[in-house]
Amino acid sequence: MLRLSSLRTRCRLSCTPISLLSVLLATLLATPAIADTDDAVSDSEVEAVPADTAPPAQTSTEASGTEKAPAAKAAETPAGDEAQDDQPTKATPATAMAAVARLVSGSRVGGGVLVAPDLVMTLLDRVGLGYRVDVRLGNGHQATGRISKVDKARGLALVRLDEPAPASGVATLATRPAARGDAVTIIGHGGSVGLSADYAELRGLTSFSTVQAQVAADAYERPGDYDGDWATNFLVDRSAGSGDEGSPVFSASGELLGLLRGAVEGGGGRGLVAATADLRRLLDAPEPERAYRKPHHMQSWAGFGVAFHNRPSHIAGLVTLGLRIAFLDALRLEPWFEVDMGSRAAIQTPVERPRDLWWSVEGGLSFGYRLPLFSEGSRSYVVPTAGLRLGWNRFQHNQQSLVPSCQDGDCSWIVQKTTDQERSFRAGADLGVDVRHGKIRIGYRYFLSPADMKGHAMHRIVMTVDGWPIPLGLGDTH
Repeated sequence: MLRLSSLRTRCRLSCTPISLLSVLLATLLATPAIADTDDAVSDSEVEAVPADTAPPAQTSTEASGTEKAPAAKAAETPAGDEAQDDQPTKATPATAMAAVARLVSGSRVGGGVLVAPDLVMTLLDRVGLGYRVDVRLGNGHQATGRISKVDKARGLALVRLDEPAPASGVATLATRPAARGDAVTIIGHGGSVGLSADYAELRGLTSFSTVQAQVAADAYERPGDYDGDWATNFLVDRSAGSGDEGSPVFSASGELLGLLRGAVEGGGGRGLVAATADLRRLLDAPEPERAYRKPHHMQSWAGFGVAFHNRPSHIAGLVTLGLRIAFLDALRLEPWFEVDMGSRAAIQTPVERPRDLWWSVEGGLSFGYRLPLFSEGSRSYVVPTAGLRLGWNRFQHNQQSLVPSCQDGDCSWIVQKTTDQERSFRAGADLGVDVRHGKIRIGYRYFLSPADMKGHAMHRIVMTVDGWPIPLGLGDTH
């Protein structure tokens, strides 16, 4: 294309025919080069163009820049998008991981989160009231603590650390509640509980491990006509494993959204999360007037078993029920009641008797001391016991016989029923040992009576279940 403006410019300099032809030829040769290869234009050529030729040169430069900018943007934008795609929304910044806690309180193991340099929030059923809690944070900080405040209605507890953690590791509570579809991250310890030293690698992998999830349902607000305690919970599409109870749930930006309570029974893998509204409520609650101490608690129990002896041979089934009153958690006092029913073999002395029915009503008081079979997360114990047993025993044998009956010389046979009974009261010592796991107890008892060390001795094996059939419990009975 011929640029007339350039031609007029050159004519001002020299308008001889030769110069005119030279300028025309130079213009014809230069124009395709500018149109096809804008990048080849040097800075000196651009500067040499007079002012009235600047607009075309500018347009060419802008066209070149316009072509470059999308390419550069296209080169940068996919890289940024790929970086975001390669790293899904994860709540694992250093501050979030540093705030995650692993708590061990007796046989209970669970998760928690650092909400202040000296405070860890967790679930109440993950710690014992007044007991020492061993705490390890995701940044390696270790400390011991005790419960400072509790919210029994919502099942939350605050543990105050003896040695505060760095303030940089404190979690930030979210100001916006979790909404359906939000991507969240759970950092917990599922699968790490109860592993022996042979599984140290697996234990290390599962402790402070990350699980990605989504909010499956928003929290419900308390209805206006409801006056009772209301827990603010929301659902996630992941359930909790052993050791995950109390684990913090973080948003994509690393803010704390709540604590994982556990799996919803029959919920198809959904998990229940205590929202930050409840966490804030406990944080803002006043400190109790008295520190929590080791509690005393009471628990009902019932079970069944078998009683037997061989001098003479006895065997009977038994049903028993009682109460367990725990002092300082380890010392047990148990009043109980028992009914036995079975049979006794034939005896020769002091009176000859055939095999007969034997039943007994028993009662007593046992003392025990709990010794843990320590394994992190295990609820297994050995409890040696000793106590007093009182029993009222009755042996009974019914017999029918034909005896003659004569009146005025008229005799006949009649059936005569006789009942042979032996009653006795026994008192003595009851010694034994229990093996407990959670709510289940299997125990052995050996009864000795000073009145008759051989004849009154009795072995018993029982199995009981806490809270059955009457779910009675006072205090920290977990």
